[in-house]
Amino acid sequence: MTKADIITLAENFINNSPDNYITQETAINPSCAGMKIYEAPIFAFGAADDELYIKYKSTDVIGPHFLSPAE
Repeated sequence: MTKADIITLAENFINNSPDNYITQETAINPSCAGMKIYEAPIFAFGAADDELYIKYKSTDVIGPHFLSPAE
């Protein structure tokens, strides 16, 4: 699967899936029916060997429980 495939799948869900819209049955207020739950996603892709992932293990960022892509 390519980056473009991932983006296309996410955009198709956001724009076309009935699961991304509030139904009349689940709306807490009738004016909410038909509203989108999620807006367009923002994507970023990084190399699995990027040194930034090591910084994520710092306790002042995420912590040692963070697993890098290599792990």
